[in-house]
Amino acid sequence: MPEPRSHRILRFADGLLVVLLLALTFLLGCFRQIDMDIWWHLKTGQEILRRGEVPTTDWYTFTSSDRPWIDLHWLFQIAAAKLYAIGGMRLLTATSAALGTAAVGILLLARRPSWSVALHVAALVPSVFLLTGRMYVRPEVVTLVCMASFLTILFYADRRPWLLWLLLPIQILWVNVQGLFVLGLVLSELYLIEGVWLYVTKRPGANLLRRALLGIGLNAACLFNPYGLTGLFFPLELFMKISTDAAFYSQHIAELQSLPQFIASAGVWHFYLLLHLALIGLGAASFVLQWTSKRFDLFRLLTFIAFTWLSLQATRNSGQFALAAGAIIAWNCLDRNGGTQVVD
Repeated sequence: MPEPRSHRILRFADGLLVVLLLALTFLLGCFRQIDMDIWWHLKTGQEILRRGEVPTTDWYTFTSSDRPWIDLHWLFQIAAAKLYAIGGMRLLTATSAALGTAAVGILLLARRPSWSVALHVAALVPSVFLLTGRMYVRPEVVTLVCMASFLTILFYADRRPWLLWLLLPIQILWVNVQGLFVLGLVLSELYLIEGVWLYVTKRPGANLLRRALLGIGLNAACLFNPYGLTGLFFPLELFMKISTDAAFYSQHIAELQSLPQFIASAGVWHFYLLLHLALIGLGAASFVLQWTSKRFDLFRLLTFIAFTWLSLQATRNSGQFALAAGAIIAWNCLDRNGGTQVVD
């Protein structure tokens, strides 16, 4: 029996909306690069290719040439150096925009068959604008793709548990691109905490063994980097910069300013700041909506709290927050027929 014409029109309209959202993401990501970090990434990538090794001590500071250097960006730097040799900054910018677009596209895959595509796209639009504000040519764009992959696979974990093991090669790639690979471990820990809660409250879907094995596997995967155990613990150094040492670093590095510091220096009437605050409000409202529907998902709540907290500690984390918040707002608002835990 042929498909009704109205169904074909609806599928075409849905596809067009998805294409428009992805095109918007790509175009917003194609801006003139003003971030200077790309130049040392490019130089280091060129040096790695020339020397045939990753750095273990400082290559650039004469007085600190014996100081250890953990360069987990090495794979990004090699790729950036090769792309720059082919097409210069234009190709790097287009590639960065394409990676950000891929992250949004992956998030669009995390959906129930009954969900409205139009509403799903609409729910992601605010996040796309905040996300693209951080879409510089940096290792961060690869982190966005890895994060989107984690969120999407964990979304399907209960129904397609075999997908979880795809997270292992993704984690290996991530640990060799940026120190923010730790976000994958954070997501797996939140997934495990949810399993413990489900088990303790005697709800279905706990699968504690599977969740625990996933966490162990992901931690083991992080050892597949040139620095081994030292590389695995490198995120602790990054964490110090936004916690105990925040007072020093936030004075000299603008992107390490906390949100209150940014408001104090730039004021509240800033597009990306207002968008950031709006997403926090929309995220909180989406949980209220879920709660009034007598549904509750602990993993989503913990993920939203964790990434909101990170975004408050340093403005550089707004991209990861936008990705997580966008996914969770969409899921909470569109989930109507199961997939969340019913509140007794």
